[in-house]
Amino acid sequence: MDNYTFEHKKDTIFSDYFREFHKAFCDEANISDINIGRVTDEIKIKYNKLLKNLYLDFGKEYNDNTFDEEYQKGKNKYCR
Repeated sequence: MDNYTFEHKKDTIFSDYFREFHKAFCDEANISDINIGRVTDEIKIKYNKLLKNLYLDFGKEYNDNTFDEEYQKGKNKYCR
């Protein structure tokens, strides 16, 4: 698989992550204030796992900070 495919799949993961995370905070999912931290942690864990699997599939190095670093680099793009 080529780098274009990797970048496209990574963008899809982060775009989906942002939508789900935003939906939780906008109360569209009817999440109580008490549970929002747990729910957003679960969302991040889910997408972190997807990103890690993508990196492993492409033979790229992945560490504990990769998700946050990649999100910070592209967050303006993913927020659209």
